[in-house]
Amino acid sequence: MAPDTLALTSTGGEAASGKFVLSAVGGPVSDYVIKIPAGLSGKLTVTPATGSLADGGSVTVTVTVTSKIAFNTYVTVDPGGITVTVLLSIKV
Repeated sequence: MAPDTLALTSTGGEAASGKFVLSAVGGPVSDYVIKIPAGLSGKLTVTPATGSLADGGSVTVTVTVTSKIAFNTYVTVDPGGITVTVLLSIKV
């Protein structure tokens, strides 16, 4: 299970990070992939972006954004079609 929204705040253009937890409920997940939108490579990273989970297992996923401009985007977890909105605000 993942949150619907991950709100991040960057101060002075520094990298901003947040976390969410993926859990396997009702059976193992052999290969998950977390996809980021095209064009955000280098500005948004997800770690781990791929992996496997045993039934009942979980993993903490870290989302890091390096941008000097606020934006609203999303990451998608497959299988499952889970979408997590990523909101970046900039504090000066």
